Amino acid sequence: MQLPVTFDRDFFVFRYLVSHSELALRSVEGDADDRIEIKFYSVFGMKLKTKYRSPELGYADDAQRREMLELTGLEGANAARVHVMALRSGDGEGLVACVGFTVYSHPNAPSADAYVSGDPVLIASHRTAAPGSGPGAAGLSGSTRS
Repeated sequence: MQLPVTFDRDFFVFRYLVSHSELALRSVEGDADDRIEIKFYSVFGMKLKTKYRSPELGYADDAQRREMLELTGLEGANAARVHVMALRSGDGEGLVACVGFTVYSHPNAPSADAYVSGDPVLIASHRTAAPGSGPGAAGLSGSTRS
């Protein structure tokens, strides 16, 4: 799947785990049969709102990338391994500097607990090695959903 990808539902910041540098956004419960979860891994910096209406997930433009790399203090080879992702919606933008991300669709759970039920379906993913951990294998993969 190619980025950007647009979602037809609202998302909120669900969790940030400092110990794992992992950020999760989830779609708001509604009439859909599934819940979409966007996870960012090895997060070095972020500028986020708490909620996004029908966001588009894509790569940040050059100015946004420079802004986030300056914020994180990453330079050279370390900066080259970092992806700066943009969440764009009609009510604002958000930026995440990270090593990778995944987007999964989970069958709707009966509650908004920390866990999601059912077998997830991978929608998109991208990972590289974390800065300082050796050469990374960059690549975008995923599947399209209708």
